[in-house]
Amino acid sequence: QRVVAASNAGSSADQSIYEYDAGSSDPTMRNAPVRYDVLAMSMDRTGDKVLIRGRDLASEFARVYDRSWNVLGKLSVLVGDFYQLSPDGTRAYIYGYDFDVHIYDLTAPLIAGEFPEIGTLTLAGVPDPGNNMLRMTISQDGRTLFMAGNTQVVVQPLP
Repeated sequence: QRVVAASNAGSSADQSIYEYDAGSSDPTMRNAPVRYDVLAMSMDRTGDKVLIRGRDLASEFARVYDRSWNVLGKLSVLVGDFYQLSPDGTRAYIYGYDFDVHIYDLTAPLIAGEFPEIGTLTLAGVPDPGNNMLRMTISQDGRTLFMAGNTQVVVQPLP
């Protein structure tokens, strides 16, 4: 079992990311070897992939890391604040400011270091994120997207 969390302490470019891995030989909470302001984070069910939208002194970015904190690739467009990995870690879903869900294939060959966007999904409704309280999750089988906002819940089949 693996848990990854970001602290809110410190300056934005010096934020700590912590991990706890119960399956390691030393199951203690420790700092991950990456440090920057975390804007959004998601992990697959196995803990093998972590998607982080972050900001350092130079820019904002969205990167996918493996369990050892190696960068597997990045996402080409920062289109929103709400990110979710599929349970099996093969897809990334981003709810964008255009009110669509952008889908990225994390198994495809990288194009200039970026995972390809393979499509967009227009939702059956637009959940109101009032006060940034939108929540997004994907069913355990990876076939249904759930989004809950201030005034509406949207349940959407995934392609």
